[in-house]
Amino acid sequence: MKFSRQLTCHFDQCDPAGIMFYGHVFTISHQTIECFLQHIGIGWEEWFRHPTYAVPVRHSEADFTVPIRAGEKFKAVLEITKMGKTSLSFTVTLQNEQGQACAVIKSAHVFVNKSDGQKASLPSEFSERLQRYLT
Repeated sequence: MKFSRQLTCHFDQCDPAGIMFYGHVFTISHQTIECFLQHIGIGWEEWFRHPTYAVPVRHSEADFTVPIRAGEKFKAVLEITKMGKTSLSFTVTLQNEQGQACAVIKSAHVFVNKSDGQKASLPSEFSERLQRYLT
């Protein structure tokens, strides 16, 4: 199963050539993850402000294939590509209205104990909700 949301490329997201500035795809990717978590019932406090664990990004990368221009509508499509005992990986694909992949953003997130910075287990109450989106 995949999660998606519709977006528009705004003027302030573009470089002087009118193409979405590369750094904005990482913002859009993370915002899509935030929307996804809310969609499956994992609240902000549970994920981003939990008292005992944090979920930092361990790795992030993007590949760009088709430019997204100012004013164009596009879709952000999220899937979970890996889920382990202490981490999970998301792939967010930005697709134009023709369905072409314009950018593919991959990020790996790890659960860590706030007290000592060591790996922490993925909360069991999240596993079932996240599992449905594992591809």
